[in-house]
Amino acid sequence: MTEIMANELNMTAPNGSDFFNVSFEWQSPKIVAIVSDDTELVPALAMALRGQLKEVDGQLSIDGRPVDELKKQADEMVSLAGEIRFRPRKRVDKWLKRLIQKQSNTLTWDQTEQLLREFTIDSHLKFKDLSAEQELLMQALVPTIMRKPIIMLGQDFDQLSAENTQKLWSLLKDYGQKTNALIVMASADVTTMLNWADVMYYFDRGHLTSTRQVVTHDSTDCVVTITGTGFPVATAERIGARLLEEATHETRLLFSGNIQALLPLLEQNTITDVRIKDATIEDELLAY
Repeated sequence: MTEIMANELNMTAPNGSDFFNVSFEWQSPKIVAIVSDDTELVPALAMALRGQLKEVDGQLSIDGRPVDELKKQADEMVSLAGEIRFRPRKRVDKWLKRLIQKQSNTLTWDQTEQLLREFTIDSHLKFKDLSAEQELLMQALVPTIMRKPIIMLGQDFDQLSAENTQKLWSLLKDYGQKTNALIVMASADVTTMLNWADVMYYFDRGHLTSTRQVVTHDSTDCVVTITGTGFPVATAERIGARLLEEATHETRLLFSGNIQALLPLLEQNTITDVRIKDATIEDELLAY
């Protein structure tokens, strides 16, 4: 089992990201989603876990050991997808084979080649000949080939196609379960996090405001704007709604679950208009 624990953690990263008095305990196998309007929070946390930040106060540990004691070992344990520097003129297969030979406990070359085929990546190509999407996929696949116990992915991976997003997260979910790894993710797409995360941590300006266990992965969050009067807010809250804003003739709420459950409450002759849209990160932070 891999465990990351923070206790009253305060930190400031060079990229401008902050944590203020943050405490949490993450254990594998789990996918943890960080919900924040700070797009650099995951890279900042990766730096902190590797002991690369000077302005850190409080406790931060991996498997019970403070990160400032782990040093090089923490660097080997924590992989931030997106930071690998590929050699443009090097062939993919030759680069990977050398990497596998230098490390222990990795996938075999045959297993690696099969993995690349599943993502339609030709290992005989040079890195400079890969598409931008293939190179981004490689950033996420290499840590699984190296069997890293902690893999962290930021919002860069929102650029993947819907098909590759599904394939990649299905792989990472399976990888985490089979190797007892801990996956930490961030995304600008709330639905992606709801589909794949086991738990969501909400950060607003560096403060941990809420946590949310994701029990099922078959629903999405949406914002419902209701114009008119007479909407039963208290009843809606009992079936999964969270009030965002309430005025005399307009109510905005975040709804989690099957939207069909909310529809009977909207059948009031005093309600003149209803608008439904997918929730954004900003909406989520207002609710949580």
